[in-house]
Amino acid sequence: MTPPKGQIFLERSNYKMRRIVDAMRILPFVGVFLWVIPLIWGSDAANHTTSSKMIYIFAVWILLVAVNAMLSYLLNHANGGDDIGPDV
Repeated sequence: MTPPKGQIFLERSNYKMRRIVDAMRILPFVGVFLWVIPLIWGSDAANHTTSSKMIYIFAVWILLVAVNAMLSYLLNHANGGDDIGPDV
């Protein structure tokens, strides 16, 4: 059996684009895991109040939005930076 001839590895831009898309696919699962952490803390009122849990949840939400924006920016530039504009 002969090995296939041609290029074995992906081009750098395609590889980078696929890894960014993989990170975007994993991001919702990471977010759910991070949002479940306050449930694991339990009901120890001395250390974790409801307000600290809510601040944590909103901080995670802002972090997820920022990471998604960064990945979208990187994906746009890995794709060649073609901005889709209106047809004239």
